[in-house]
Amino acid sequence: MKNISLKTIVNLQLISLSILGTIAIFSPLFLRVNPVLSQNNLNTIDEKKAEADRLSKLGTQQYQNGQFKEALETFQQELIIRREIGDRAGEGAIFNNLGLVYDNWGKYEEALNYHQQALVISREIKNPFNESIDLNSLGVIYEKLGKYEEALNYHQQSLKISREIKNREREGIALNSIGNVYHKLGKYQEALNYYQQALVISREFKNPFNESIDLNNLGRIYRIMGKYAEALNYHQQALAITREIDDNKQESIIFNSLGYVYNQLGKYEQALNYHQQSLKIDERVSNN
Repeated sequence: MKNISLKTIVNLQLISLSILGTIAIFSPLFLRVNPVLSQNNLNTIDEKKAEADRLSKLGTQQYQNGQFKEALETFQQELIIRREIGDRAGEGAIFNNLGLVYDNWGKYEEALNYHQQALVISREIKNPFNESIDLNSLGVIYEKLGKYEEALNYHQQSLKISREIKNREREGIALNSIGNVYHKLGKYQEALNYYQQALVISREFKNPFNESIDLNNLGRIYRIMGKYAEALNYHQQALAITREIDDNKQESIIFNSLGYVYNQLGKYEQALNYHQQSLKIDERVSNN
């Protein structure tokens, strides 16, 4: 099974939850503009909404399990229903979910296409929260394509909107994403600055998942800068948190990070030990 970052999973879960919330908000409006509908039609609409919700949950589970082909089929079925009942917000959320699946499948052009469609709808219905998600998703794809200026542009837009709507958690995600791009550009001081801001927010919201990611990212930058003591300190903090929350995938990533630091220090036995621990976790997770 392909490893999926926690932030990406949380992002997908947020989108699925936003669909459910949108249904509750917009279904009365849909019914009011269609007053001639019979009770039978109302029941049919309710049944279709319930089926769309079920498919949304199933598609998310399949995505998390690395069943990308199955997730695509499920989300496509959900899309048909959302369109039938006129749920534009739900339609936009599915486009973003489809983009995430294609992203993790490594099909970036398809991912861009769906995220761009999602962004159009978010702006059309004036939903800044989803717009910030769509912009961040586009930034991630452009980063993977090596188009860093485009990536920064989308992430900066996402950050601006997140601050305007005073959504600190979305702000933290945008800050981390900008840090990732500066890391790729070799602008390590800028990357440190954004990762540190993201860490403040993760701690503010007592989010150990994101905190461990932010700490590990800071450790990676300090290692590249040759500040090995600082790197080890951040990686060890990340490891302690990851063990507390029993997150095997992130623990494996941190073991590798520690291995790289000890390798740079010339302590090859310690480096080998950490890399072997990472490998054991990966094998155990793959076999489950």
